[in-house]
Amino acid sequence: MTTPRVGTVHVLQPTGLFDLASARVQRYTGRKVRVIQPSHGAPRNGTMGHVYLETAPDGDDPGGEFIGLVLVSSLVPWSS
Repeated sequence: MTTPRVGTVHVLQPTGLFDLASARVQRYTGRKVRVIQPSHGAPRNGTMGHVYLETAPDGDDPGGEFIGLVLVSSLVPWSS
């Protein structure tokens, strides 16, 4: 799977041992998330098949809550 671009919105459906076992990631299962790239010092998205995520704006929720590092395979394309 190719690395999603920064700013794209997806739905989080955890796959893989670490995403499925992480309570932090499980809390956001099925929600819209946005791919981000933290400031300098953090590995670039796509390194070893992982990306950084935050919650995406949805209804009254402004989004922007940092989720963390998840597998690219845990992202499902979102369409409006």
